[in-house]
Order: sequence, then C-alpha cells, then structure tokens
Amino acid sequence: MKVQPEEQMMNHTFYSLLDNMHAIIYVTDIETNEILFMSRTMQEEFGIADPQGKVCWEVMVRDMGGPCPFCPVKRLKEQLESGENVSQIVWEEKNSLTGRVYANYDSIITWVDGRKVHLQHSVDVTDYKKLRVQANVDELTGMYNRRAGKEQLARKLRYMEEQDLSGTICMYDLNELKKINDSYGHVHGDRALALIGRVTLANIREEDLAFRLSGDEFVIVFEELHLQEAREKVEGLLKEISEVTVLENIQYKLSFCYGLVEFSGRDGHSLSELISMADEQMYCQKREYHIRKAQERLKISPAQLEKEIEEFDYDKEHLYDALIQATDNYVYAGNMKTGTFRYPPAMVAEFDLPGEIIPNAAAVWGRLIHPEDKKVFLEANQVVADGRAEGHDVRYRAVNRKGEWVPLRCTGHLVRDEYGRPDLFAGVISHVR
Repeated sequence: MKVQPEEQMMNHTFYSLLDNMHAIIYVTDIETNEILFMSRTMQEEFGIADPQGKVCWEVMVRDMGGPCPFCPVKRLKEQLESGENVSQIVWEEKNSLTGRVYANYDSIITWVDGRKVHLQHSVDVTDYKKLRVQANVDELTGMYNRRAGKEQLARKLRYMEEQDLSGTICMYDLNELKKINDSYGHVHGDRALALIGRVTLANIREEDLAFRLSGDEFVIVFEELHLQEAREKVEGLLKEISEVTVLENIQYKLSFCYGLVEFSGRDGHSLSELISMADEQMYCQKREYHIRKAQERLKISPAQLEKEIEEFDYDKEHLYDALIQATDNYVYAGNMKTGTFRYPPAMVAEFDLPGEIIPNAAAVWGRLIHPEDKKVFLEANQVVADGRAEGHDVRYRAVNRKGEWVPLRCTGHLVRDEYGRPDLFAGVISHVR
C-alpha cells in the first residue's frame, strides 16, 4: 500500500514527538516481536543502533534464547483476543543488559498503519530504589530501621489478620553493650550489634520480619510458628552467635535476653501492644540475668576488690538531691554504674558488713537477707538498676551480727546522668518497730 505524503508527514511528526520526550519507549509487533520503533533515549541507554526490524529479546537482554518468560505481551494478546478491555500491565525488572531497574508500563495500542502493537514505556527507578533502601535499612545491622520496621510490622499484622494466621513475636536485647563500649571502645560495640544483625538475617525465613527497634533492642516476627518452635529458632541464634565469637576471635561473650509472645491475627492486638507484651517477657529474663551476674561477682578477687574500693567515687553534687527525698537513720549512697555503695558506721557495726565502702553491694547485702524476702529485695533493686523505676520502698528482714532477723524498711531515690541512665542512688534503711 502506497503511503501518502500527508501520512508520511504525520508518521514523521509522531516519531519526532516520541523522541523529543526523552522517554524510554519502544514498540513491537505482537506476533513477531520485531521492533517497530525505539526512542532515541532508549537506543542510547541500551546501546542499540538501528533497532527497527530486530527481535526485541535478541538485542534488549543478555543471553536469552527465546521470548522473555516475564514478557507481558502474551497476557495482553489474551485480553485482546477474548474481547475484553485490554488493561495496562505494570511490572518491574532489573534489565540484564544495562543492570538498571525499570518500572515498565505495557499496553496494546493501534499503530500508525492501523494494526495492534505492543508499546512499553519504562522509567528508570534504580536510584529511587537505592534511596528507599537507604531510608529503610539500619546501616549498622542491615536490618529494617525502627521506622520502616514498625511500618512493615503493621502491614504484616493486617495481612495476618486478613489471612487468619498466627505467629510469635520475639523482642531481644544485647547483653552488656555498655560494658563492651566502656572496656573495648564503641567500635567493638558496633561490631557486636552488626554481628547480631548479620546472624539474625541469615537465619530467618522469607516470610519472617526482623528489625532494629532501638540501640540494642531488636524484634523478630515468626509467621506461623508456635511459641516452642520460635524458642528453638531464637536459641539457635544464640548458639550461632556464640560460635561466631569464637571463630572471629572476639574477646568478650555475646548474648541476649529475649521475650516471646504467641499471637493470632484474630486477637486484634495493636503493634504497640505486641511489642509491649514481648518487652515484658524479655524483662523477666533480663532481670534473672542481672541477678545471676550479681551473684557471680561475689567471686571477685581480693586485688580487684581493693582496686574498686580505691576507685570508688560518686557525684557529690547530686548526692543532696537524692538525700532530701529520703529520711534519717542509716543513710546510704551508691554509684549505679559500678555497683559500689557507702553505708554509715553504725549500720556496718550492726550487720557486720565488710566496710563502709562495699563494691557489688547488692550481692553482699543480699547474703544477709532472709531467704523468704530475697526475691523481693533483688527485684526491687533490679527495676532501679534497669532504669525502670525512679526509686523503691521495700521491706525485708536481714540478719545482724548476733544472728537475729531484723525487720527493715529501705527507701531510696534514683538520679540519672545527662543521657538518662541510672547514675546515683541514695536513701535510708530504717528499723520497723
């Protein structure tokens, strides 16, 4: 069929319009896959000269021996042949020729010669996706950051509710991070956090979710795993972390405390409620961990004991602020960061304490507490040590130097440092008459 000059001019104008859009566009014959048109921008992007008449999958991708399996043309043709309205198909790919990621918009259109053809308009989204990943991922651990993690968790909860799925949420907290930072430097603290993130991501399934909630706190959601199954997974993480520390010659022990809560999509729990419940379970384990550590410190060597006594110090400027909120009697003060406390001479004499200044005071004083009261005593001290309470008011019995059980009441007030961490604790211990 002879093309009229007016039609040639219209075709030329159409092609020029597409080229001047600086868009990644190409058109193919839906039967032969031959390229009918490719914008100049796309030719330059893909390094293809004179594309007209060439088969798309032979020049637009690497090492493809036939039509691309992900090509949407087949679906578009089926829609066309069925007589239904042909809808645009939107999809995403990483092109093997350019190495870039494109958002593709495919449709069937009527070409300049009246036949139906395939048109694809693509947008390079590579840089956008990189920025999005950077905005969502915690750089140190490689896990979702707090904001992105909570957004993903909210989506997962909605999905689990819609699908009537169950699962287990785990919250875990790296032990002794402050000690690692203080003893070895923040580089090692960061290394420990990075290791936790690396091991976690390597051991969760595609359907699970993991993110860093705060400095040393992490969350995992195990989809369709019951409590015991999730516990086995988490214990496996702890075991692998221990093995990695040996392989990488890490000088300190890495571990974490964790809390598990099983839930169902039908429960209707909010994101905050689930995290809070898991946090409470984790705190129970962490409390036991710190009590165990305090008991271990009773084995401190005489040389270390002497060193800690010599180095004992506390912020005397804040001492008064704490004391005015207490009462008279046995006034005490202590450094929460070292666990070293000072007691008055009268109290030292009554209870036969080793001295006025006592390192690891909670454990030393704890040995004198009545067995029935010891749990109450240790828990009251731990909530303050964890920064979860501003003070305590607890009653217990302690044995004096004569072997008598003396009823006591202990009150105290916490002063925090500039970062909000427990710093100074002071108060009074009085006899209960």
